Amino acid sequence: RVKRRNQTYFITCTPEDTAKYVKEQIALATKESWTTSQMRLILPAGHTVLEDDDKLQAHDSIQNDAELHVVFQISENEWESADVEQISTEG
Repeated sequence: RVKRRNQTYFITCTPEDTAKYVKEQIALATKESWTTSQMRLILPAGHTVLEDDDKLQAHDSIQNDAELHVVFQISENEWESADVEQISTEG
């Protein structure tokens, strides 16, 4: 799952796929004119930004049903804020 604000994109991928592949799938799903260079994929744990060449398997926290976040570039030096909620593990 890839979340952006109040939207969730469900992307099918394999551990060998790269962050760029996921961005390409998001671009297709949004039907907007976003390019992969205008997107950042973020791991909620540690707010790590994935580089385009990063393979998903290189990140231990990306497993089946993992959640990533995407933000889009607003202007040349400005990006949307990442609305990453902290998930409580207390029960």
